[in-house]
Amino acid sequence: MSGPDLAGLDLWSPERELFAAIRGNAALVFANGTVTAVQGQAVELGDRSARVESDGVTFDVTLNPLAEGTAADAGLHRSLQLCEVEGTMAAGGRPKSLHGLGLRTRSAHDPVGARRRRFVTAATADGSLVSVAAVRPDAGTPHGDELLAASELTAQGGNGAVVFEEVRFSTIYGPDGLPRKASAELYRPGDELPARMSGQAISAATLERNGATIAIAFFRWTVTGRPAWGTYELEPAP
Repeated sequence: MSGPDLAGLDLWSPERELFAAIRGNAALVFANGTVTAVQGQAVELGDRSARVESDGVTFDVTLNPLAEGTAADAGLHRSLQLCEVEGTMAAGGRPKSLHGLGLRTRSAHDPVGARRRRFVTAATADGSLVSVAAVRPDAGTPHGDELLAASELTAQGGNGAVVFEEVRFSTIYGPDGLPRKASAELYRPGDELPARMSGQAISAATLERNGATIAIAFFRWTVTGRPAWGTYELEPAP
């Protein structure tokens, strides 16, 4: 049986040291050095707006699309929309302006609960988004036999994602099983040398969504020498 598509938003504002991941009516928010889980009516996600209210921080933003496309498949079937984020946030004081980047996603429902899915993103300030997907088709599939795919969206390039021909991806996990460091080598068709990205988690936690537990880590990346920020999602969580 198939179910409804799942909407999500990742928000990165390094200037305000605010990072957030919204999945339906649930969210993880990292601010003031603390990560907080928020559920229910305190979370709103629309086509062009988002709002989250929590004890630690509240933000209300609009989403201005920069580029959109479909993630390289690997069985995940996700549409991507890179956005400029503008709005306000309050953290124990008067509201402040908020500016950053966001990724609006929509994922087709996948009824195969035994799969292990990883979805990784890294967005640069100049409007480039690299996404990496890794899917283990069933619980018995060896780590090296995962389905791997990667693509890149750019604001300058307009709509449509450029798919990488070859992907090499590795992750270092902490004692809690959550991702702490990651790196990738990405080859475009005809490339002799790869585009490289490496990153380290700022914070990582788990989130309950539709009866499933997912792990989300907020990452600080370097992508071909440029600073970037992103999200590492792991389902099911360890």
